[in-house]
Amino acid sequence: MRKGHLIWGEYPKSFSLRVEAPTCLGLFCAEDAQLRNATLARGEAGSFEEGNKLVFSWLIDNKGIVVDALFSAFGDSLLIGCAETLCERSIGKPYERALSINAAELETLVLGKQISGRIKRIVSLVLEARDQLFTALSLPCQEQHPEWETLSKEERLHLIREAIERYIMPYLQRDGGGIEVQDLIDGKRVSIQFQGACVDCMGSSGSTFLYIQHLLKQQVHHSLVLEMPRGNGNDLS
Repeated sequence: MRKGHLIWGEYPKSFSLRVEAPTCLGLFCAEDAQLRNATLARGEAGSFEEGNKLVFSWLIDNKGIVVDALFSAFGDSLLIGCAETLCERSIGKPYERALSINAAELETLVLGKQISGRIKRIVSLVLEARDQLFTALSLPCQEQHPEWETLSKEERLHLIREAIERYIMPYLQRDGGGIEVQDLIDGKRVSIQFQGACVDCMGSSGSTFLYIQHLLKQQVHHSLVLEMPRGNGNDLS
């Protein structure tokens, strides 16, 4: 196992313990998911050729709670430490919480400070594998508004903004960011604009974007699709 580009003694003790004796190492199979009445989600990033390979294997119940989380990793010791930390922090919590963790937060959780260079790229790889967990994940929708089809456009926008204000804004504001819901098009396309620090954040077109879309589908209505207007700094098209 490579020690990366930090001197081993400079790692916090908690990080060293995660690397030397990880508790979330392994992979689940379909039988595990069936026995625990959960959905098996798998996400991976990197490659053996590149020197760093990570696979996440998580069990998520029909309420969106991460029942258990495992990973398999090859490469830099930081890869193991970050993956172990993300699994630990996600078990027992809504999967939206796992999606809301950004690079700066994970770096601070793992090493007690924000970092740069190759180590920062490894953190990005961990979050890329995390994002893959939820890209194809299909969970039963816990719709809170069965009367959705009878609501006016303004009433629907109110519910969307209310959900974002409650579940999304606290995380964005903590990092100096924000989001504005601009319009609801054709009854299902939610047009948004990121603000503040979110405008230049890569996560706005990745994990944060996925987080918001999954949450709206779960908390408001399954038909909702998130999009950003052309010309926005985080345009996905």
